[in-house]
Amino acid sequence: MPQGKQTVVGIFSRSGKEEYPWLVNVLRKDANICPRPFVITNSNASAFREAVGDCDFAILYHSMNRGRLNIADVTDSLYDEELGFLSNTLGNDKVLVIADDLEDSSDDAKNRILNSQPTIRRAARGIFLFSRADKRDNNTIRIKMAPIIVIITAVIHKWTSKNYVSLLTHITAIACVANAVRRPSPRNWAFAFSWVAASLTYLTDPPLIDRLGLSESCIPPAALVTAIAISRPHWPRMSL
Repeated sequence: MPQGKQTVVGIFSRSGKEEYPWLVNVLRKDANICPRPFVITNSNASAFREAVGDCDFAILYHSMNRGRLNIADVTDSLYDEELGFLSNTLGNDKVLVIADDLEDSSDDAKNRILNSQPTIRRAARGIFLFSRADKRDNNTIRIKMAPIIVIITAVIHKWTSKNYVSLLTHITAIACVANAVRRPSPRNWAFAFSWVAASLTYLTDPPLIDRLGLSESCIPPAALVTAIAISRPHWPRMSL
């Protein structure tokens, strides 16, 4: 994510945003997070899918004020389809579930929920419980929200192997072009054009290298060989 761009965190719920102002307010205190509430209804599936596509991260929020803790896998569960769509679209590492207005927000209560509603464990990074008593203490809210903020920040800014390979490809391309300009030759320009072409495959969305079904595993050793070759103009020296 480009530096300076806010992380859009969708808060998806059948409850209106007026039921969880504390959650929105805590998220807004982080300048890098933009909370975006969305009310799920039985008739706005298309709008829901579009809203998910605009998010970097998602929180599925459920309040016990609705009567039952029926998030998934139980009779009359409210979010089976929505939770699955969030996970499939964003990845389960970018989905959290918050259960609010509970009487018991202990670890034992969390384990009971996960055991009875196992889809939450599979489709989300985790579930966080908040009791009515928790929300009466700002310090408790801050402490319990801290790991959520950390998860959102860490996941969004996490570098994967693809990020490193992409960076390596761009650096190698720049080095090859600089070398070809400084020491022009068919050999050096061949290196330059090849690596520029490889670099350009990462500038499309999704990367062209993925759409072509090519493996990235060859790029690090190829970059190493290229670095040696452009630093030693006569390498490899072959004797006949």
